[in-house]
Amino acid sequence: MKSSIVIGANYGDEGKGLMTDFLCKKYDADLVVRFNGGAQAGHTVVTPQGERHVFSHVGSGYFLGVPTYLSEYFILNPIVYKREMGDLCAFKRRCDVYVSPRSEITTYWDMLGNRVMEELRGGGLHGSCGIGINATLDRAKACSLNFAEIREKYHQSSNICRNWMRECKLANIELYWFMELEKFSRMAKKPIPDWAVECFDRGKEINERFVDDIDFMFKTVIFVEDPSIVFMDRRHAVFEGAQGLALDQFYGNFPYVTRSNTGIRNVLEMKRECQNAFSIDEIIYVSRTYETRHGNDPDFTGGELEGASDKTNVKNEWQGEIRYRKLLFDNLADRIRIDLQANNLWNHRVSNRVKLAITHTDQIPLDGYDFMRFNNELDHSIPLSYKSNGETRNDVEESAMKYDYGS
Repeated sequence: MKSSIVIGANYGDEGKGLMTDFLCKKYDADLVVRFNGGAQAGHTVVTPQGERHVFSHVGSGYFLGVPTYLSEYFILNPIVYKREMGDLCAFKRRCDVYVSPRSEITTYWDMLGNRVMEELRGGGLHGSCGIGINATLDRAKACSLNFAEIREKYHQSSNICRNWMRECKLANIELYWFMELEKFSRMAKKPIPDWAVECFDRGKEINERFVDDIDFMFKTVIFVEDPSIVFMDRRHAVFEGAQGLALDQFYGNFPYVTRSNTGIRNVLEMKRECQNAFSIDEIIYVSRTYETRHGNDPDFTGGELEGASDKTNVKNEWQGEIRYRKLLFDNLADRIRIDLQANNLWNHRVSNRVKLAITHTDQIPLDGYDFMRFNNELDHSIPLSYKSNGETRNDVEESAMKYDYGS
């Protein structure tokens, strides 16, 4: 099976949903793989007919009927998943979602813990989106929850499983977060907010509702034990990355990062695990003609930028206003080089498969951009292979000429 890898080159919001949708059409793809992150993703797809959705779990090939595989590196959120599936009903498309039962599950309490900690940090916000990704991974060290163990209980009976989830697993996770927030509250010298205390008082009711959300997800996804099975007899997969290289847990400006490998690392791990069940035919790093940042990060200096706008990332209490700044080619080149070097792909044998996609050229044109400087910083010739001057797949153009930027 052939594949294309879509990776955000900046701080997220680069246009990965747009490029995934375009590539699914170009290659008649029959699988989209979510290989990192979780429900905090907000990948916007607008069809040529004007249909619009911001995808969190389901892959951005949905409007073309392309099924989704949520790999073990994707963090599941039954609350967000159920809401998204309800929203997608309006489009009347078939929606097959394959899931690794090893994926960690975000609970209501992980999201609550995430939000309370951000509130108690005050001016020292990490810039979280409030969906509980980091909180889930921290909690999982003490009390993991995934569909592999849920399914074992379901085999006994649905009632046994529901009671076990409610009385054992979720009760323990609730207790874990109550104790963690008590400690965090003492360190911050601030009380746990009243709204959170009220939630703990309603713990049994909340856990019952969350069991319903888990039950819905359990019954509407297709579990895949061996990832190589989902790749079998497929033509072309698009691996849809989440967030961006500047937010990678190892490359980014800690602690203003996501607990995720946002580059190609997870794809290479899946390739090894599946014994080369797929080839990597192109690696596409995506950037707008400018940079955006939603969430706190003192190293990102920016605000408004003439011509730049975003319809998806609205102001919220966790991330504030989205900010903009000019595209910094030095930093863009560094991020791409680091991702390739860190994964032993910094060689000419691989470089002919590495491509650059630039979006939002209708907002800020490419005229005057110094691509020679980008290539000199990168020390490799990466072609500007795709550019988009609008929101839909029809607005994506493949460059007719092969840019070598003077190399």
